Formats: sequence, C-alpha cells, structure tokens
Amino acid sequence: MRMSGPIFVISSMLVLLFLVMHLVGRQAAVPPEVSDTALRRDQVRQLLSGEYHREPLKNPDLGPGRLRCLVRDASGQGASGARLRITPIPPAASVLVPPAPHPHFWEVSADARGQAAIAGLPAGAFLVLATRAGDHAVARVDVGEGSGIAEAILVLSPNAPRAGTVKDRAGAPVAGATVTPLSARDWAGVAEPYRALQAGTDENGAFTLPHLPPGEWNLFVAAPGLAPRAVRAEGAEPITAVLDTGETIFAQLLREGDGRPLGNVKVALRATDPPGETYTVQTSGSGHFTVDHVRPATYALSLISDTYTASASLTVAPGQRAGLVPATPESRNMRIDPLTGTAVATPASGRAPSDSAARETAPAPTPVLAYPAGAIRGRVLDSTQGAGVPGVRVLARGGDAAGAPREAVTDQGGYYHIRGLVPGTYTIWTERWPDQIFALGSSAVAEANVDGSGTVTGPVFEAAPAVYVSGEVLDDAGNPVADPNIVVEVAGAPDGPYVHAADAGGRFHIGGLHPDDQIRIVARKLSASSSAFGPVSVGPSGLQAVLLRMGAAPWR
Repeated sequence: MRMSGPIFVISSMLVLLFLVMHLVGRQAAVPPEVSDTALRRDQVRQLLSGEYHREPLKNPDLGPGRLRCLVRDASGQGASGARLRITPIPPAASVLVPPAPHPHFWEVSADARGQAAIAGLPAGAFLVLATRAGDHAVARVDVGEGSGIAEAILVLSPNAPRAGTVKDRAGAPVAGATVTPLSARDWAGVAEPYRALQAGTDENGAFTLPHLPPGEWNLFVAAPGLAPRAVRAEGAEPITAVLDTGETIFAQLLREGDGRPLGNVKVALRATDPPGETYTVQTSGSGHFTVDHVRPATYALSLISDTYTASASLTVAPGQRAGLVPATPESRNMRIDPLTGTAVATPASGRAPSDSAARETAPAPTPVLAYPAGAIRGRVLDSTQGAGVPGVRVLARGGDAAGAPREAVTDQGGYYHIRGLVPGTYTIWTERWPDQIFALGSSAVAEANVDGSGTVTGPVFEAAPAVYVSGEVLDDAGNPVADPNIVVEVAGAPDGPYVHAADAGGRFHIGGLHPDDQIRIVARKLSASSSAFGPVSVGPSGLQAVLLRMGAAPWR
C-alpha cells in the first residue's frame, strides 16, 4: 500500500525525532567525562605518564603452591572469622624505597577452628596478615617449588597504631618517604615480618602504621636525596623524624695485580648493622664511585661481577665526607687511549675556576682492591652412555655457608660453569630429580678448592636411578591424616630438609633419594608432628610401608 505524501513526511519526522531523543538520552546517561572513549584516553594518558595502575587481582591461580594457616587468640583458642590477607614480598624489597603496588593478593576467612587454606600461589616469599576486630598478627612464609604445603601459625595481639611526620632539616615536609618497622624492645614476638608492613608519607609528610603491637619500636625512615635514620616510637605519641643530607662515600676500585683502575663494574655496599640497607653503584671509567646521602655506619663492599671479586669494609663517620664536592660525570671528560684501550681523563672544558679549586681540596678517594674471581667448571654425565645431561642445576656454597649458593645449569654437553667465586673451599651438589640423582659414587656432595687463579676443574657427577620412600600417616585413632607435610632430613645434604605433601588419604611416595642416603622422616601439620622414623639407610630397594602416627592436634 502506497503512503500519501503528507503521511510519508509525518512518519519520517517522527522516526527522526525518536532517533534524536535516543541519542540525547544516551549522552545524558553517560556524561562525556566518564564515557568509554574518555576513559580510554585517560588510561592512555596515565600509561604515557607512568601514573596508571591496574587494580590488583584477588585470589588468582598463579601456581601450584598451597598455604595452610592457624590463627589463635591470646588465650590460645582458634580465632573464628579472622580475616587473612596474603601479599607477595618482592625479592628486591628495600628499606630505602617504597614497595611497588601489589599486582595480586589472596584473601580468606578462618573457619570456626581458626584455620584457613589458600591455593594457587606461585613460588616465593609472602606476608600473611591476620586481623579480627582490634587485633592482628603477621607472619612470613616461603612457598617452595616442590609439593610441600607452606604453613603459618599466627597469634593475635592488640593493634597499637603509630603515626608521625617526616621533615627535612629546614622543617619542610618530606613526601614519598618510606617508614619501615625494624624491631621491638618490649615485645616477645618475631619482629622480622613487620618489615614488610612499610608505610609511605603523603604530600604533608604524614604516615600511619596501622598494625603494630604495643611496646617500644624502632622505625627506619628513608627518603630520596636524604640520609636515612632510625627513630624510636614509644606509646601513642606522634613521631617526628628529621632527615639530614647525610654523608658521602667516595672510593676508587683498583686491580690488585697492577693497581690499574677497574671501570664499569657494579659495586654493592651493605650496612653491617640493622636494617642492612644496600646501595648499588657502577664505577666510572677511572674506577671511581660515589654514594651520596648515607648515614654514618660501616658498609661491607662486594662486586656484582663474574670476573672480579672484592671484600672490604668502608666506615663512614659523622662529618667525614661532608665537604666532598660532587664530581662531574667521568664520561664527559674521558677518551679511549688507542695504545692501551683504557679510558683516560682529558682536560675539562668550561669548568669554573672555583669548581677546580674546590676539587683540589676534596678528600682523596678510598682505594679498594679487586681480585680476579674464581670459577668451577665440571660436567654431569649419563652413566650408561657417557653423554652429557643438559638442564641440571649445579650449586656451590662456600665454607662460611653464608648467603645464597652460586649456581649454574648444565649446557647441551652436560657442562656447568659456576663463576664469580671468592677463594676458598666450596661444597658442590646437584638438584635431585624424582627419578634420577647425580652423584660421585656413594655421595651426592663434593668439594672443590678455588684459589683465585682462574677456573678450576670441578667434580664430574654421574646420573643414577633414584629410589623411593613410601608410606602413610594415621592419627591416634587409625584414621588417615589429610595432606600432612612429610619432612625428609638427609644426613649431610647441604640444601635439606626436603618437604613433600602427602595426599588426602595420608599416603606419600617420595623419590630423589640415593641408596646410601641416611634419612629421618617426620610428618607435620600445623603445630602437630609425628614421632620420627629413622635415622635409617634407604637401601637399593628404597623403603615401603613406612607408618607415621600423629596424635591429637588443633587441625581436627
């Protein structure tokens, strides 16, 4: 049916009016400042300026790690309904700079017995914060790459918040300062986990630490461009921390053999007293390095290098380096000597006479000697064919057993090369695979002497089939204990004990053992443990039907 001209015009106008009203309604419902396009533009601007932060993910599934917690009140009873928040502790956490925002976290509530379980954790260090009403508790846990379940037992204590202000010597507020709890004199608990509860100052220099137990606390305050210092917090009185410019470390790194400068090497300086803050700097072409705004203390020096090593201490007294004139960057006044290939100084251009005169009166740099670093090179072989085994982690630790071991991974030919070693005797071992171990005859541990003359020949490990230990864990009524940790202590193992989790029926089957290993086995779950099985030799056939008994425990 054909429409007449007037009817067609009227219908078209009504349709057009409807579309206009629809568009106006949409714009009224979504103002321009919060529209999708505006939000995207704002996010792009923030990304370009470095100000954009994603919301942290809650309870993500990032790995196979599990955590089991028991929260108790002051009377020892399970803290029903306590809220637990688990946040990662970054490996490079520092008391000098505020921590980066957490990219993810986990939250869970304790049950009627005060217990909670969290899954999906990656390997690493985590801070556990439990809160209920006006009480709190903290603990640090380490989630390993194995099958063991990390555990934490937390006892709630009252909150005693601390607040204060950070200022400079002129009285101006210091924004962006970091305040770290260090230690408590009158508190019987472990203070170390509280170091992860850092606070930052706002534009007015103010900060708040909401979770601290009662008592006298030492706080460490640090800010860019100022020297850090420790302050004491007593009672609920506000704290005022005044930071000064501090001292300067000025030194030169020299090669021990010929005394020539050692340039472009990273130097680490760590305070030998709490909190042990660390500064990292790179030497210039002439071997000089400067660290400004440090507090008076003794600093242990080490090199971050695979070719050179150094071990020295630099003590900075109050006012010792206060008159040092900051140096012009060496790279601006350096050239490469075509005969020796080393960087040498050239006459500085455009330097004011007053600057030159001040530089002549500046203190001479403290000389620090660097020695050639040692290395250990060896091999891991397949005992049946004599071929190299790639992908095996080989670790070495010095006789002082301090710090993390040095390690290397075997290449396609089965060779490992552990570098950056100071002279001394090193214990060397390999990781244990569930179905294979790597040993020298009857021992999985070897030694090598590094004398600083270069690379020394390390042990040759041979692969052999691993043996297993299996059994089950029962309670005192004969019922299986679900998911207990099985702790295997191997005599002489430098990286033990090894922790594995049994299944929901209390059964375990653990490999990676040498027939000559002397082991001791204990089952643990929260605050309960079984009687020990062993010490006993594993034997060529392993151990089967090992029975571990656990008595009454709070996890029931």
